[in-house]
Amino acid sequence: SMEKVYRKRRHFGALIILAAIVCVVIIIMLPTAKRNKPNTKPQLVNVQVMLVEPIERLVDTIDLLGVVEPNRTVKVSAEVAGQVEKINCTEGRPCSADIVMIELNRDLLLAQYNQAKAKRDIDQYDVDALTKLYERGTATDYSLNQAKARLAASAAVLEAAKTNLDRTKISTPIKGTLNCLLVEEGEYVTPGMPVAEIVDIEQVRVVVDVPERVISYLKMNDEEKIFLDLAGSDEPIIGRIDYMSELADLASRTTRVEILVDNSKRLLRSGQIVLVSLKRRVVRNVVMVPLVAVIPQEDTKAVYVVEDGKAQRREVELGFLKGHSVQILKGLRGGDLLIVVGNRYVSPGQKVNSSPWQGSWGHNHNGSGQQLAEDSRPKSPKATEEFQQ
Repeated sequence: SMEKVYRKRRHFGALIILAAIVCVVIIIMLPTAKRNKPNTKPQLVNVQVMLVEPIERLVDTIDLLGVVEPNRTVKVSAEVAGQVEKINCTEGRPCSADIVMIELNRDLLLAQYNQAKAKRDIDQYDVDALTKLYERGTATDYSLNQAKARLAASAAVLEAAKTNLDRTKISTPIKGTLNCLLVEEGEYVTPGMPVAEIVDIEQVRVVVDVPERVISYLKMNDEEKIFLDLAGSDEPIIGRIDYMSELADLASRTTRVEILVDNSKRLLRSGQIVLVSLKRRVVRNVVMVPLVAVIPQEDTKAVYVVEDGKAQRREVELGFLKGHSVQILKGLRGGDLLIVVGNRYVSPGQKVNSSPWQGSWGHNHNGSGQQLAEDSRPKSPKATEEFQQ
């Protein structure tokens, strides 16, 4: 009976193995169309493109911050000693040149003047009398020459006394604004003591520290643009370069440049920070693209263009940066469709769905009449430095 049990078990195991083999054969023979296949259809990437158009004429400028300084600041000092008797001007008010600003007491100096004048008059009388005697032959050359010497000395003393008397009236040396009075009525002053400060703001100087890579483009009397709005969106004020230091600052590698500006409308104030647009050169037929369209690589720079509905990679050579845009020296030409938005999500040969770039082109302030991209400005100085050659 045990043998019958073993036989039944062997037959049951064989049946199981046979059923498994039949199932495998059936699966293999199923049509391949019924199997699940992965979706290999390429995905389109949405991109925004702009048409590359060379700019016929473009002024290459660099924008730097400048500080407004007065054209002249004059400290007026007393030239003679005396008590302040009268002040004729008011602080903070404009004053013309040669206006009597402060009057000192002149009693003592007036007495010295009268004494010197009397002495000069006596010496003049002696010379006149001796001259007549000399013409008659009754006076010698020696006595006449002595009288003339005494007259010359007394005339010099009189002139000095008159000058000191005139200096009791302290006048404004230049036209400007009386910025500060340093004395009060009744105060005693001595020679060399400052009594007032006058500032010339009819013209002002905008001081700029220019980097060494830019200073070689500038020269004296060049006209430059100054903007009160640090974004450069307002109307510029025109000035001219009036001073360029021959010595650069060794720490910052910058050179001091002063731009003289007419300030008769009082638009600029001392200490004000302004934007200065320095003109370096004029370039023609230049290709400018938004900075965000350029992708930094390890040892090169690249952009993507659309050709026949596909993204194609182009290596480019960069020129100068201008605000939000960068010059393309090699790698792009007029008529190319440059990918501006979505360029970091495509690969060479990938099909794309193109639409016009929605970014706006803003007015630059270079006087060329061209327009450059406004919304492609790097978000930080580091982003700009990434593209520097």
